Amino acid sequence: MNAAHFHVLINHIPGIGFLLGLGVLLAGVYLHQNIVRQTGLLLLFLTSLTSIPAFYSGHEAEEIAQKFGAKQAIEEHEAAAEWAYHLTLAAGAAAGLAFIAGYKQLKWGRYATTGTIVLAAFSSAALVRTGYLGGNIRHTEFSDAPQPPAGYAEPMVPHTHQH
Repeated sequence: MNAAHFHVLINHIPGIGFLLGLGVLLAGVYLHQNIVRQTGLLLLFLTSLTSIPAFYSGHEAEEIAQKFGAKQAIEEHEAAAEWAYHLTLAAGAAAGLAFIAGYKQLKWGRYATTGTIVLAAFSSAALVRTGYLGGNIRHTEFSDAPQPPAGYAEPMVPHTHQH
């Protein structure tokens, strides 16, 4: 397994985890269930940690993928990933503080939870966008077949109809 394989494998965890954690957190707030709210906060905090290897493995994957073209798609994905990474870390930090405040039953815990919800919603949107842009990158580096050089375009062959 190379860096590109690892990146594609692990980069799904933050996006799915944040959507799941946000859903659990919102359910806990709506249902007034402290254990469900705390579970959502813990999910968001732990999931934010998975964004670290997902983000940094992207740099090595970029080096591999650029050999096969798709430079513009990779640059767009990288720019979106940078935003998503920082938002995810901020949401994870807020979730960690809100979790501690909820555990200790501190008065400001409600505000920390509200801030976490807002940051997690923006993080989720940024992660979905980053994933969409990453999906536009052709991963021909995973194929065992010989690859054409970067910049090579398939010749257009006219389609003929036989009657």
